[in-house]
Amino acid sequence: MIFRGLLGVVLLCTGILTPGMTQNDFGLWTAINGRVSVTKNIKIGAQIQVRLEENVSTRSETFFSPYVSYQVSKHLQFGLDYRSTNNWDEGTVSKNKHRVTIDCRLEKILDLVDNKSRFKISSRLRFVQETQKGDLNDQYARGRLKLSYNLPKTKIEPHVAVEVFYHFNDQLAYTITGVSARHRISKYRVRMGFGIPFSKQHQIKCFYLIQQQVHGSKTDFIAGVSYRFSWKI
Repeated sequence: MIFRGLLGVVLLCTGILTPGMTQNDFGLWTAINGRVSVTKNIKIGAQIQVRLEENVSTRSETFFSPYVSYQVSKHLQFGLDYRSTNNWDEGTVSKNKHRVTIDCRLEKILDLVDNKSRFKISSRLRFVQETQKGDLNDQYARGRLKLSYNLPKTKIEPHVAVEVFYHFNDQLAYTITGVSARHRISKYRVRMGFGIPFSKQHQIKCFYLIQQQVHGSKTDFIAGVSYRFSWKI
């Protein structure tokens, strides 16, 4: 019932956002992710991703992102991620951007109440620092809540998730006395997806998300597919 309820929220958001927006775009995100278990609790890896926009006709971003994660316990994980990005302006001009991310994840929260449930609830708090040559540093926080369900007699787990972006110093105002800034929620995402593990080492993930700018007229509808392979030392 919980999963059906969140699914209904996703479909409702799709219907509400589409007709009223003046600028819509469909994009595609593809990725390859390799991960190594160094110890029982420590994993390192790297991801390569290509993003297309303008109805999958134009390059938007390509990036390379190495990362490390530490599993403190069954329910708590920390992560550190670096990303080197090429941003494309109308598919022709490339701008380099660097990003550092710190994650705090709470996993399998429902197990604290019912460890036999097929539902899984997790949350993630992400702090991001972005820098770009000739531009101001960009800082924001992202909060995500995710609900997944393990289909009986399979390893497939469909999920729905909601994510909110909180932007620090998002809007600068220049006056005679100085410069002021304000913090605000800049955008949010609603996502549906599923993962298909073919073995312990190989997995394919597919998703569809709606990304809405809070203080703008743009709505992005994005499909994504990624392949992940993992192994142990």
